[in-house]
Amino acid sequence: MVKPEGWLAARKGRSTLLLFFAGMLVSNVGRNAYFVCLTWIALTKSNSVRLVTVLLFASTLVQFLSSGISGHLADVIDRRRLAVGFDVVRTLVVALTGYAVTAEAGLWALFLSVALYSVADRGYLTSMQSMIPDLTLRTSAIAANSASYLMMQVGTFLGALLAGYLLHAIPYGVGLSSIAVTFAISVIVLYAARMELRAPATATQYRANLLSQLFSIKQLTRNRLIGSAACYGLTLGLAALFSSLLAAYVLKEMKGGAVQFGQMESAWALGATVACLLLSIGVGKSLTDLSLAPLLFLSGVGLILLWMFPGPASAATTLVALGVIYNVNRILVDARV
Repeated sequence: MVKPEGWLAARKGRSTLLLFFAGMLVSNVGRNAYFVCLTWIALTKSNSVRLVTVLLFASTLVQFLSSGISGHLADVIDRRRLAVGFDVVRTLVVALTGYAVTAEAGLWALFLSVALYSVADRGYLTSMQSMIPDLTLRTSAIAANSASYLMMQVGTFLGALLAGYLLHAIPYGVGLSSIAVTFAISVIVLYAARMELRAPATATQYRANLLSQLFSIKQLTRNRLIGSAACYGLTLGLAALFSSLLAAYVLKEMKGGAVQFGQMESAWALGATVACLLLSIGVGKSLTDLSLAPLLFLSGVGLILLWMFPGPASAATTLVALGVIYNVNRILVDARV
């Protein structure tokens, strides 16, 4: 017979996990909507694919430079409060960016926005991912990360559609500012989740481990993760390149608008969602036997196919396949690390 306190604890654990994933879902709706809006606004204002690529590269570079300190903060500060704090920062940055676009502040405002946003975004993602082991102790690494990415990619899918609609229906600046609401909702949901997490490291450990956390090449070498880290970096680079090329592809090759761009982005996210769903329920377990390099190669081939077989239907099909390959790659790296 199950004791009442055991039943209550299990129920509380499930509700906490549901709130955690709900916060991740809502936050990623806003996250992808922000990047889709920013990419489209930068392209239409500058008519330069190079500038969009530089903008997204700046985001990737800032995330790389801030990842070490983000991971260290997640070790020494309550992770739920840290995630809430970073979400508050994202709310303010996105709202102010929309105001800057409305005021026609210039392209410098987009670069400042993506720099500030990327620091907070990296911190949020690190905080959330570091909570997963505490919340899913009885779940396998691949299943836990798949469930996490499933919420992220469903949010990404919905965010792409939302961004396309906002860019089409209302002024760019107003649409961008309205996305801040999703981060505010994420703050409320995550704050309501009462989580039992491991205690943060002490101040002494913080001082002793600061440099090793910021410059983690020694950790990668010792754990034989150089190859995985390189593949992961290339995968993220491919995603940034893909976003800038896709915007130009829709605008110049397909002669489409913001709504079609959002739909093409959502096709990519749909493939990623399918990959997460298959892995989380075990149907796609054979995919985990693949090595990282072939998956990365297939991603590059997929980008070439977009130009070999132009058209909405073929492009959407290719993007769904790319989304599957890309997300399997990311999940495999996370699980192995």
